[in-house]
Amino acid sequence: MEKIENLIIAVSRYFLIIFGAVSLIGALVLLVYSLVLISDKPSKNYNQGETSFLDIEQLIFPSQLNTTRQETIDEGLIDSEDQNLQPVDTIYFQIRKSISLHFNDSDENSKKFNTRITPRSLSSYIETNYLTYLDFNNKNAAINNLANFFRTIENRLEYKRVGDFDSRIELITETIDLVFEDFYARLDAKEDEINKRSIESASKNAEGYANLTRVLYLIAIYAAAVLYLMIFKVEIDLRRIPKAIEKNE
Repeated sequence: MEKIENLIIAVSRYFLIIFGAVSLIGALVLLVYSLVLISDKPSKNYNQGETSFLDIEQLIFPSQLNTTRQETIDEGLIDSEDQNLQPVDTIYFQIRKSISLHFNDSDENSKKFNTRITPRSLSSYIETNYLTYLDFNNKNAAINNLANFFRTIENRLEYKRVGDFDSRIELITETIDLVFEDFYARLDAKEDEINKRSIESASKNAEGYANLTRVLYLIAIYAAAVLYLMIFKVEIDLRRIPKAIEKNE
């Protein structure tokens, strides 16, 4: 009977050693994983990209392009002497220069453009219609996107196929509108992605804090295993005392 008890105690000791070791290793691994989750922060790196001519080509240049357009030009783009004489950002000079290349096919169109479309009128038109509700960073991004767009299409001939000056100007204003529509759509997508990343990061943080409770449970299990090992150790030592006394006798 005593041999069976000793066997059970020995087996239990090995079981507790393995169980305690697994608990301790699990606690350490889970602790490291929890700290990684808690330290997770949403990435703010997001490439919003720029408007491509291919994105809007089919909207402003259908397959059968009529050279006569009936739209009415938006007078907000035309220069006015009553405009507030505030300094004009140099980027509007760049945009105007790029747009002017679509009117250099004749002296008449070039002269009309130079007298009617100025950096100031262009600035007033764009800022009033498209930049009012944007913050400083997004405003700069939007206007730079427009400048880069017109810079990339300087050598395209599609606009010059529209012979009438006012129709061509209307086509330019339509292009500006579509460029900003595309920018706002990509801006919304960017904000949605940032919000998604923030939610995912918050979820990871919450999971990390929840795992800390599980770490405590595992440490408690490890401590209990060590305590029982000590009890079994004492029990084994007590069982050896009578045998030691008998041998001494």
